[in-house]
Amino acid sequence: MINAAADIVEFFRIVSARLRAYPGLTGFCVMVVFFAVTMHLGFALQDEPFEWYGAQRVLAGDIPLRDFDSYDPARYYWAAAVMALLQSHGFIAFRISLGLCAALGMLLANRLIFRAWPAPGLWLLLTTSISLIIWMTRFHKVFDVVASIALVMSLAWLLEQPTRRRFFVNGAVVGMVAIIGRNHGVYGVVAGALGLGFVVYAEKRAAVWPSFLCWCAGIVIGYAPMLLAILLVPGFWAGLWATIQVFFEFGATHYPVEYPWPWLVPMAEPIGEIVRYLFTSFLMIGVPLFGVGGLLYFVWRVRVQKLPADYLVLAAAMVSIPYTHFASQGLGHLEQAIFPMFIGIFAVVVGMPRWPALALSTTVCVLSLFLLVPDQDFYARMTDPHRWLPVQIGQDTLTINWFIAKRISVLARLVQKYAPGDREFVAEPFIPGAYALFDRRAAVWNPYALFPADGTLQEKEIARIQKEQPGFVLITTGPYPYQLIDPMVYNFITRNFVRTVDPAIPPQWGWELYLPPQVMGQKARDQRGGIQVK
Repeated sequence: MINAAADIVEFFRIVSARLRAYPGLTGFCVMVVFFAVTMHLGFALQDEPFEWYGAQRVLAGDIPLRDFDSYDPARYYWAAAVMALLQSHGFIAFRISLGLCAALGMLLANRLIFRAWPAPGLWLLLTTSISLIIWMTRFHKVFDVVASIALVMSLAWLLEQPTRRRFFVNGAVVGMVAIIGRNHGVYGVVAGALGLGFVVYAEKRAAVWPSFLCWCAGIVIGYAPMLLAILLVPGFWAGLWATIQVFFEFGATHYPVEYPWPWLVPMAEPIGEIVRYLFTSFLMIGVPLFGVGGLLYFVWRVRVQKLPADYLVLAAAMVSIPYTHFASQGLGHLEQAIFPMFIGIFAVVVGMPRWPALALSTTVCVLSLFLLVPDQDFYARMTDPHRWLPVQIGQDTLTINWFIAKRISVLARLVQKYAPGDREFVAEPFIPGAYALFDRRAAVWNPYALFPADGTLQEKEIARIQKEQPGFVLITTGPYPYQLIDPMVYNFITRNFVRTVDPAIPPQWGWELYLPPQVMGQKARDQRGGIQVK
């Protein structure tokens, strides 16, 4: 017994030493473990399946932005490549592509944070890793997180030794992350410009133009796949411009949200919710404050303390400044914008004496868990397991909240009844997952109509519906009525399809089902235009 206990202790000692020796790999492995435990849990019909649908369409030969509305293309080709390797169009294969991206992001983040401390304490390493991982659990947004990490890494590398080659590489990274999301490209340009300004000021460079030109050349090379698509792929520019133009029409890049200022805390809520509100508020305010504070910390460290320059903190602060725009869009976007700040903070923490470092890393970890765990699917299932059901989606079995499971069941009945085979249908505006569930091509260009479209785009949607002749049209309820988002399309549907009551759809859902007139017979054809037919 004593020998067995000694062997176990020795095993954990060896594992601990290995984990401490490779902090980047530790972050990768911890994320893989977390993902393996949770990848079959939870499903929604909005954001994550919207990207799943895009990956399916890429596998079918469609091109993002041209053939369907989408984010910028890189994420879809990454997901499609992993799904192709796994030989599956299914949801789990898609989630594996997200989990792999998240694990690579953790590898880069930990590698950055512990770059000067190759063998940190195990507790410090684990609390830091868990703090970062819990902010990456919206897996469909991991591409955005990894983009911000890449920007910090490349800018820190540039600032450490600002050669023309490194200016070029930083520009190339900015160009590449712009293919993940054009907003990240803009943030990278702002951060890079700040870095260029710092280099010019700190090193008193007279020949700034060669460095600037190398940086611009890198951006062009990194963004070259998109530029080639614009030039060579017919219709690609029109789709790209349509996704840009909608923000000009709408007047903003996102729907307005109430900023959680500390003085607006809802005092009538339970104490736990009040604390969560305040923590969210402080973090949102903290992103721009860290951007400014990080710059001041760098100056204080170099000029006052006469210590070596910490270029990682400087780079993280410069990247955090433009990411303030992203962080201001609510908790969901804060989760994607907070990584530059966390990288900078933890880079300072790990260099502190042992006990202050442990205290700070543990505090951040506990607060992050307290803020984010209540919104996790695994927490919801643990606290109310009876409301979670196993659901078969293609070849995959997922454990899903009954609320979503019921909607999937209803959608399956509608598709089987009104759009059998490969027939297309329309499900707008808030359930793009309906198309991905059945691996169907949407009968509209925009499967997730969140923002009002202009008249030209709506006319194209009407023409596509007329051409594809969908088996049914389903209008779902959400925060913004479809008749206000795409009024021309909505009017076309109500005038050319017959609104129908199907017993599979509970009346309290408010879903509107429309069928082609020929399906309803002559009587339905005479009564079309909003008349319910049982």
